[in-house]
Amino acid sequence: MSKEKEIAVQKNPDDIKLASFATAQEAISFAEVLIASKLVPQSLKTPESVVAVILQGKELGFGPVTSLNNINNIQGKPTLSIHAIAAKISQAGIAYKLVQDFEEIVKQIDGEDKIVDRITTFEFYKKWNGETITNRVSYRWSEATKAGYTTKDNWQKMPRIMLRTRALTIGARIVAPEAILGLYETSEMADVKGVNYETTEEGVVTILD
Repeated sequence: MSKEKEIAVQKNPDDIKLASFATAQEAISFAEVLIASKLVPQSLKTPESVVAVILQGKELGFGPVTSLNNINNIQGKPTLSIHAIAAKISQAGIAYKLVQDFEEIVKQIDGEDKIVDRITTFEFYKKWNGETITNRVSYRWSEATKAGYTTKDNWQKMPRIMLRTRALTIGARIVAPEAILGLYETSEMADVKGVNYETTEEGVVTILD
């Protein structure tokens, strides 16, 4: 089962119960236990930040552990993992397909075919009044370059993954803003704020600062 599907189907009643607190002190005490258990990402340094993430996750329908694994607080802004974003748009009844994957854009220059850009595109399919509405969302390497991202380590090491992540995130905000509550994806916000992070071939982001 993919990571986003695991997130989508996790409905553990105990997790939901643990996210309900009678007092603020109960929430802080629970957060302290989680910090001591080493289940909390390094980016969450205080019990208060842990509670904030759990409450944000509750609004999205996540239990505490799922929230801590998929929500990062970057300079006071909550962000979602790409797998959580994929899970939420699937829950919203939206299907999607990768139709261009780091595809070359070629133009003829001085009589020669030259690669001038790369593009990643997703198509999103949503049922509306008995019809299927298709949205096509792309992100180009040149857009990332213009934003100043492509010189960064993660973009250099895993350009294909980074373009996929950015295109899927932008598409999710367009087709299902209510599903992700307008939140940024974690590497997206980290790039904007200049925060150091690492990403894996599966798109899992770890904040280093």
